[in-house]
Amino acid sequence: MEEAVIEEALKRRNRIGGTYFSELNLHLMHANADIKKSVLGFGYLKDKEQMMVIMIVSKSAPSHVVELFSRISMSLIENPQLLNAIRVLDRENILSIILTDILSLISTQCNK
Repeated sequence: MEEAVIEEALKRRNRIGGTYFSELNLHLMHANADIKKSVLGFGYLKDKEQMMVIMIVSKSAPSHVVELFSRISMSLIENPQLLNAIRVLDRENILSIILTDILSLISTQCNK
């Protein structure tokens, strides 16, 4: 059931604008959907050259989760270290970079 909802959300998002960043060899599939839990995942396409990152935010997610996913999305484009860590599946570095994003988000929220 949720798979169909996610698939439709991704199709809807793709109609809005392209999700492939050729300079990064990256498919950034992101959308919001009526699902129970937000989803973040990554992997390679068959040719092992192009990466895919899937980020689906639940429509019922709190605003800080939406903001975190947005920051991760921006980091993928702006921070080559995160993309490289994902390319070599360096979980420790991936978590470290995402944790930095989380701490930055918390700091921003606390200063409002």
